[in-house]
Amino acid sequence: MLGGLAVAATVGALCLAPRSAAGRAREASPAARVPLALQANAPSGDNVLPATPDPPAAEAPAEGEFDAQSPAFVAARWLTYIGLLGVVGAAMFRVVVLARVRRRVPDDADATLFITRSLAVARVSAIVAALLLLVAASLRLVAQMRAVYGDGSLDPGLARALLADTAWGHGWLAQVAAAAIALGALTVSRVRNAVAHVALVLASLALAVSAALSGHPAAAHPASVAIAIDAAHVLAAGGWIGTLGLVAIAGIPAARIHSSGPRLLRELILAFSTVALACAAVVALTGIASAWIEMRSVAALRGTPYGQTLLLKVALVTLVAAAGAFNWRVATPRLLEAGGIARIRRAVGAEIVFAVAVLVATAVLVATPPPVDAMSEEQETTVWTAVLAERRLGDAGVAIRRLPPTGRHIFMSVPATSYELAGGDELELFLYPDAAARAADTDRLDPRRVAPPDMMIKRRAQASLISDANMAAIVITNDAALRQRVGDALVPRVHSH
Repeated sequence: MLGGLAVAATVGALCLAPRSAAGRAREASPAARVPLALQANAPSGDNVLPATPDPPAAEAPAEGEFDAQSPAFVAARWLTYIGLLGVVGAAMFRVVVLARVRRRVPDDADATLFITRSLAVARVSAIVAALLLLVAASLRLVAQMRAVYGDGSLDPGLARALLADTAWGHGWLAQVAAAAIALGALTVSRVRNAVAHVALVLASLALAVSAALSGHPAAAHPASVAIAIDAAHVLAAGGWIGTLGLVAIAGIPAARIHSSGPRLLRELILAFSTVALACAAVVALTGIASAWIEMRSVAALRGTPYGQTLLLKVALVTLVAAAGAFNWRVATPRLLEAGGIARIRRAVGAEIVFAVAVLVATAVLVATPPPVDAMSEEQETTVWTAVLAERRLGDAGVAIRRLPPTGRHIFMSVPATSYELAGGDELELFLYPDAAARAADTDRLDPRRVAPPDMMIKRRAQASLISDANMAAIVITNDAALRQRVGDALVPRVHSH
């Protein structure tokens, strides 16, 4: 590792973490457990169809059980990060680092054996990383369903709705597909097979994008820029930490089997150091950009559990960078001396231990509630669009299907974007140029009937009005739990009738 990693990596850790906590990686939005500040009133008058009794709300998991906020789920996130960085690191190690070594060393038997053994270990490591991703994905799905659906979490129909109709589900499916493709290609291919190289590269790209799709960047503005930045951050982190792991478990053992090992290992570490420095720079730059998009404030981090966890993460990243600086300044120049391989093995081992601790801190950080000031700032500046509303609903596990446009609404001044909810219930979304235009419509509605006072409206179920900034929505359902999730997904100010 190069000494410049210390500054770049620390800046990157500082800047990325606000994004992770502010969005909580969109990893399990436990909306079903957050009570709305409302009590539903029974519909009255002959202008509304009789409402059926509300079904019982889903029971939240007991404290300490395996759900989205439990320590067990932190472990599942940590396994996800290990697997993700393992696959990306294996791709970078095979395609970039070893390719640089091959160009720099003589084409002799020792070099061929060293590269072949390193490739073989990298292949096995990528297979293990892909398996870890699949296992962790299964655990994350169970926790996400328990957070959203409570005791209904084992219902296959609910699982299908969560995966098919939410942004979180789409990201989860993309991650599983990418891990499966990488696993299949690596299992059936030979060590030097070009198909394995291509499959690893494509899987790494897909995994990086899937992490952003199931994270807060997908709900940022502009979403495409935030997703690209987050994906680049994941790829760079894998190119740094994941490739470092391959240096430890593939390169160093391969260098101990013959007399040319120290020379070949030095070339490997020099090639890795160049890649690591570039990746650390990308981590820092994408972290800064991500923090600006998501937070735009560092003052909100002070005096909060989130801020304390972030400081711990920064301290650990600093230790990783310090170990890397030792490798660059001390261990690598002395690699050809007696005991050189053992010395650098200890230094790389320390660097990996600190890196694993960084991933643990990150797994905790994304589940830590973001600072109130940052969340307030986000709420105050929200400009609603249909895409943003759909992503918020997806985060809350609300399955929606957009219906064909119906043209001019019967009593609102803007057209409705209509959605079918679970069980055939309905959601109407209204988007205005600004909050004043929205208020001109919603303030004239009868709050008991969610309709103009002089208009008779027949509905199949109970109606609730949701309003915030330039958005209004009418949710029509007798399902109290569903009404709860829709309200929590959009805004806390809900009037139910």
